Amino acid sequence: MVKSLNFAVEINMRHSLDLEVRRVILVKQKAEWFKKMGYRLSLPGSLNLDNLKKISQEEAEEYINKEYKEDDYKNANIKIQEDWAAMSMGFKEKLLKYELNPLDVYDVFLTKYGVKGSYDLPNSITINFKQLEINNISRVIMHEIVHLLIEGLIQKYNVEHWRKERIVDLICFKINPTANYLQSIPIETEKIDKAFDSFFPNIEKVIQNS
Repeated sequence: MVKSLNFAVEINMRHSLDLEVRRVILVKQKAEWFKKMGYRLSLPGSLNLDNLKKISQEEAEEYINKEYKEDDYKNANIKIQEDWAAMSMGFKEKLLKYELNPLDVYDVFLTKYGVKGSYDLPNSITINFKQLEINNISRVIMHEIVHLLIEGLIQKYNVEHWRKERIVDLICFKINPTANYLQSIPIETEKIDKAFDSFFPNIEKVIQNS
């Protein structure tokens, strides 16, 4: 008997106080980069990027403890799972159609801190549900999955940050133009867009020529 293919992309939602502390410490370590890129961040209490750099891990934990509410994460988890079940229908098939091969399961860490979304190889995604409307989170998860799927090529060709963001946006928009949009980014995009129009779905050639 032939085993049926799994055409769902599942998300394994996680959250905890310890994960929030790790998140804030990571933001602290990348504070200068975030500032340079102009990202809007959410941080515990009255902290900003400048004073975040001066606090210890113990002090960060004190800030987070004061505002950590388990129910906020549980409620967000339930709503995101419900939305993902509806929004992700057909997502894997579209990725496969465009020669992208997703994993069956991605770990999604819920946070209230840092940027809206981020990713770590091979299958980790962090979502800031404080900065996002619940009905927009599934779109951001899809965006981060595409990041993960092309990150090997991004590293191979040493693609800088905003070029990478444009390429991911273009892929997501091609997959589902009604659920995705093109971000406004602080670089010229004409060359990237032309390469995408010329070579997609050959992602490597898109990246090489962007």
